[in-house]
Amino acid sequence: MSEERSYRKEELLRLAKRVNNPKRTYLLVNPLQGKHIPVSPGRALEMMCALGKAVKTAHGGRALVIGFAETATAIAASAAMEIGGDCVYLQTTREADETVDSWVYFSEEHSHATEQKLCGDGLDRRIRDCDYVLLVDDEISTGKTILNIVSAIRKACPAAEEKEFVVASILNRVDEKMLPVFAGQGISFIWLLRLAAEDYEEKVRPFSVREACPPPTGKQEESAPMVTVLSASVIPAHRGAGIRDYVESCRAAAEEILRKTELTKEEDVLILGTEEFMFPALLLGRQLEESGVVRSVKFHATTRSPIGVGTEKDYPITNGVRLHSMYAAERVTYLYDLDRYDSVIVFSDSPETVFEAVRDLKRGLEEKQCGKLRFFYSRRHV
Repeated sequence: MSEERSYRKEELLRLAKRVNNPKRTYLLVNPLQGKHIPVSPGRALEMMCALGKAVKTAHGGRALVIGFAETATAIAASAAMEIGGDCVYLQTTREADETVDSWVYFSEEHSHATEQKLCGDGLDRRIRDCDYVLLVDDEISTGKTILNIVSAIRKACPAAEEKEFVVASILNRVDEKMLPVFAGQGISFIWLLRLAAEDYEEKVRPFSVREACPPPTGKQEESAPMVTVLSASVIPAHRGAGIRDYVESCRAAAEEILRKTELTKEEDVLILGTEEFMFPALLLGRQLEESGVVRSVKFHATTRSPIGVGTEKDYPITNGVRLHSMYAAERVTYLYDLDRYDSVIVFSDSPETVFEAVRDLKRGLEEKQCGKLRFFYSRRHV
């Protein structure tokens, strides 16, 4: 496997403790991934594109790139962007979409939300037209989820029986004895960092953590944040698109946001994605970072993962706030490791403005004495 850029364990791995998940008590947190920990958008993209370069070197050709929701969506889209050409990008989802006629269902057994699905509309044709299917995740542990989705795709799509499945991940810790078993089923692996077997359950046992709390109740009269519906539409990645078209739609939306946002060189800015909608916000963050308009830019996203908040030395999740989801008021989501920012820009594709979520986030940011808060929505989903 070609290494375009080597990464060390110290760069890519922090260990956290989950809450309310008896199936797996630990979580491997990547500080460069831009999910749970704020990061420079440029550094995050560099790592994600390095995975794409490794795939391109090993395989090239036209790939159908499938990213796992929610944590690996930005990684997969970045990898597809790096591979380029006629790649098609498609991400799994846990969201409802009545415009989709058929779904391919599979389980992510260790997750807090086990059931996932993949848009089945035109999937057999997309697989027939590709050279290989590339499955992208942040971390592969046992490979059970991979077997589940490959089995489900092959059952739903006759064309998949003759295709190679390549699994690309930032971290890989699949037992070496299992690699020939996967190979026998037409499944191979590429990774940025191979991890030796360790007992992470035992490692997190001593951590004393708590679940993130809701934000403090605000004043009776609260000023409303600025909410803008974009004229530019980001292509819904869970329905799939050519990677060039998808990236172009993200960049057009980013350009519109920056045109409509007044920022100064004295500002530290947070760009915040929401749940599965990470890559468009990441590109927005990089575009702002490269412009030099502001002092600093950080990027991360809200998440459905309940992670323990702790205060012990080197523990990665030091604060958190529990929120209503932007996508469903009855759903709980989280935002971790908040800091103070002069401006916060939220970029979302939620189907409607969930005002409980807007209120929660505003209160959580106010607790950190953050400045201006702006919400931007891709109009295709509003």
